[in-house]
Amino acid sequence: MVFDRGGAPLTREDRAAVAAKVRELAGLADDGQRVFPAFADDGAAAFVGVPLAADTPEEDLAGPIGKIRAVAGAGLPDGLRAQVTGGPAFVVDLSKVFDGADVTLLITTASVVALLLLLTYRSRGCGWCR
Repeated sequence: MVFDRGGAPLTREDRAAVAAKVRELAGLADDGQRVFPAFADDGAAAFVGVPLAADTPEEDLAGPIGKIRAVAGAGLPDGLRAQVTGGPAFVVDLSKVFDGADVTLLITTASVVALLLLLTYRSRGCGWCR
């Protein structure tokens, strides 16, 4: 995950908050793995790695990613943002994009097909269409 202030340098309070988040997130890391922070050279961002089990099925990632997001975003200083990134978070976000899309896609497709059928069969009997 990435902690930042939209390009502004992190304050001492921000760095302390990131260190506190590293301790809080330690319980969410895969067994035997360490949560680790890394600060950008320009001081504008902090990266915190939270290792997850490599063999976690994609459908089971929403739980751990949701917990990481909840812990990371809670109680931050004003202006400090926490963004969860990486492969597992991308998979979870991508799966949410298609929630409900099946119904929308079906209705849209059926509407377009019905409209095309109406235009096609209606035009066969009209004199001005020839």
